[in-house]
Amino acid sequence: MTTILTEQMHKTSLKFRLWFVSFVFFLLGGVSLFAQEEIPLRKPNAPKLPVVYPEIVLPEGLGPHYYVNAEEVSRLQTAYESGGKVAKSLANIVRQAQFAVGVPITFPPRGGLHSSLYHCPDCQRKLKPVLDESQQIEHHRCGKCDKHWSGFPYDDVYYTKVHAQNFKRGLLVAKAFTLTNEDKYAEFVRDLLVGYADRYRGYKRTKGILSPGRYGHICSTDHEAGSLMMQYLGPMYDMTGHHPCFTSADHRHLKGDMIEPMMTYFDTATMRGKSNHHSFHNAGYIWGGVLTGDKTRIAQAIYGTNGGFIEQVRTAPSLEGLWPGGYAYHFYARRALVRTAEVARHIDIDLYAEPQFKKMFFLPAQEVMPDGFTPNFGDDPGKYVVGRLGSEEGYAAYRDPALIPLLSAEVTWESVLAGRTMPLQQVEFENESILLPDGGHAILRGREPASFSLAMQFGKYGTSHSHFDKLSFILYGNGQQLGLDSGKRHSVDYESDVHQAYYRGTIGHNAIVVDGHPQQRNTSNCELLEFEAEGVIPYVGAASSELYDGVRQVRWLAVAPEYVLVLDQLHSNKEHVYDWWYHCKGENGTVEQANSVGQPRKESVDPGLKYIADIQRGNASENLLWEVSRNAGQFRLTLANESETSVLTGTGPLTSLDKRVPAVRFTRTGKDVTFAAALEFVDQDQEPFVFNIQVFVKEEKTSVTVSHANGNDRFVLTNDQFLVLDGPRTSRE
Repeated sequence: MTTILTEQMHKTSLKFRLWFVSFVFFLLGGVSLFAQEEIPLRKPNAPKLPVVYPEIVLPEGLGPHYYVNAEEVSRLQTAYESGGKVAKSLANIVRQAQFAVGVPITFPPRGGLHSSLYHCPDCQRKLKPVLDESQQIEHHRCGKCDKHWSGFPYDDVYYTKVHAQNFKRGLLVAKAFTLTNEDKYAEFVRDLLVGYADRYRGYKRTKGILSPGRYGHICSTDHEAGSLMMQYLGPMYDMTGHHPCFTSADHRHLKGDMIEPMMTYFDTATMRGKSNHHSFHNAGYIWGGVLTGDKTRIAQAIYGTNGGFIEQVRTAPSLEGLWPGGYAYHFYARRALVRTAEVARHIDIDLYAEPQFKKMFFLPAQEVMPDGFTPNFGDDPGKYVVGRLGSEEGYAAYRDPALIPLLSAEVTWESVLAGRTMPLQQVEFENESILLPDGGHAILRGREPASFSLAMQFGKYGTSHSHFDKLSFILYGNGQQLGLDSGKRHSVDYESDVHQAYYRGTIGHNAIVVDGHPQQRNTSNCELLEFEAEGVIPYVGAASSELYDGVRQVRWLAVAPEYVLVLDQLHSNKEHVYDWWYHCKGENGTVEQANSVGQPRKESVDPGLKYIADIQRGNASENLLWEVSRNAGQFRLTLANESETSVLTGTGPLTSLDKRVPAVRFTRTGKDVTFAAALEFVDQDQEPFVFNIQVFVKEEKTSVTVSHANGNDRFVLTNDQFLVLDGPRTSRE
């Protein structure tokens, strides 16, 4: 019943929002956001270049030059002809290309829109296209409610997929031409590129729901147009443009009617400077520059003083080398930066020598979590680090063994292009605790038997992809994820209520909500109190008074070999309601005292609470134990009794409103409140290690005692000074 109510609360949110915005435009005498009305380009930004910069020299003669050069073509062809495992992935490219050239090219009637719009307005579930017998789009079906949607914007999102498939086929076929020199492959690429040049100016720039005015002819945003140029159009043209099937008229047509107008489109972009979007503009500029012979565009991409490559890598990443917005955007920006650096390398400009750029390759290897993913905060869903785009190029540039674990074990097009023609033995990551004081997070690595890895977020609210998640953490242990960041999702519309209220809100994280409100935007990193990576129990502490007016929050996390301690203290001159939230994958999250459905408390105003389903409530003045069934064992969270506590158990959305995970909320009220909890995982054939946790608060001193199978560990906090008094340990066996 609760799940049904949750869906009904969310129903029509997107539909109403889109209708309202369109209606407002109508009342103002403007054009509906749904109208296919061509809009003019913004005023272009003039290139800003230093007075003096190194001379740019372009190679002479027939190509290819910039994606592959003669030496690299020879290496690729030699690997392809060698047979065996080395040639396997390259031969697969040719097999797929043989099929691709036999399928007619379909050009959509117009450009596309962003995939975040491709959702059922009623259910916020991703749609599926339904095609007629002629493979034309008929409508778009919701898999949950079975409703059909058609027209704008759904058709336009589908067209984005068709455009992407066309260019992916083109790149595949261009690679096959490089490997085989067969005419049919170059001819296919020529037909594809000229076909788009014929249509490019005719594709109207239309208004869209996201960022009206930024939409281009083929792609939905200017940075996606940059991605198209650097990832597909540029490499395709470079690998095949020297073939005689391209006439002089074709070259003029491609440059004058598609490549140069696309660079003019980049000129109108508003997101410049440190933005990852501008990394893609730069990649588009340098590709457009080398293809048209425009050295000013090349200089703009590299040396520009309003966000050129060098300025970006020197100012955007943290001192440790982390791009703003988390690893999803780190790898996203790095992909564009690598494409720029690779074109520069082919014209004898070494951008890999930039120190901060170098750090962007090494840092992920130090921060990888036990499942092979990077820690996720903000809109970052976490990224699997092995074999990511740019890894081969980074290893080729630096030849450092520390980067080998990031490489795919197999030989691929990318590895051969970068100079690696032999398979690798997969190397395990051997990581230690690490602190990023500027990047704003810390990772603690615990000892066996649990081998916990804990990542704590204490950075500032930096970009539009940031979440209200400060002082939250994620947790791995016993070979699995035990504490997750629910706010890392997903394929939902960024502006949807579930994303704004839950995934982005404080409630979707392992964090503390005050008076039912999400955190405020903190303009600077939280105060790092201490980071101690040595000893049996490493720990980290951070604090902030920016997250809630009049409230100072202090959080300490300590990673013992068998459990994790979470100690929170909140101080204020006024009484507040403090909600302590935790989320864990598994089934049947229960607290014995939470045995009543009850009603939400009257003072609750948390906009994300409506997405919590399967709710049970209770109250207690004793220790509380939350147990979650997980992988033939139980995750156990024991909260120490400190004052009267209200408890709520339920489930929160993870990848969608249907796919849910257990969540728990412990609530205490007062001016000064303390929470102390011990977290552990217990296999089904073992007894719990922790059997009690006690907290004592007296004036400026707080003491926590964790009683366990080997004795006691004691943690003492005095004036933001943390002391660990761990007892002797023996094997659990």
